[in-house]
Amino acid sequence: MTSPSVSWTDRKAIASLVDKLADRGERAQHARKSGAEPWLSGRIEPATVASSPDLKLPDTGIIDRLDALIAWVPTVVRTRGHFVADENGLTLASFSVSDALVSVVGPLLASLDAIRAIPGVDASVGSLRVSDDLLHWVEVNVGTRSFCLGVMTTESVPQAVLLRLQAALRETMKDF
Repeated sequence: MTSPSVSWTDRKAIASLVDKLADRGERAQHARKSGAEPWLSGRIEPATVASSPDLKLPDTGIIDRLDALIAWVPTVVRTRGHFVADENGLTLASFSVSDALVSVVGPLLASLDAIRAIPGVDASVGSLRVSDDLLHWVEVNVGTRSFCLGVMTTESVPQAVLLRLQAALRETMKDF
């Protein structure tokens, strides 16, 4: 049997994302040289927020729970955008990210399945450089489903913070 197909990925959307990221990279280089916009120039505080409240999830259904999670994430980490997606890369909830960016999650999680087969390797938390930004992800399994919370930042996020995000995602999706 062959590996799962990712032919559903919209090539035009991915190409558009790559073009936008390339443009952002050029603007960031110009901003660094000119001293403009701290968030473009890299002169920004660490990605984590000093103190943040605990996540409070409503009992009114998964949509409200996802909304609460998306609203809570910026209290923990400074993001340029963040999202929750399923194992196929389908967006369940997001703030300030494109579906094209989220679509990389399906192939990413599929490739991590092979890495998880190596004894002692936990690939449920990680980071990937996308142009001048970092895509950090945390993954949880609920029954036979996998869900990913991704955050785009300009800085590294400490492991403890990523584990806190992972616990919040697990709590949010537990009844899904």
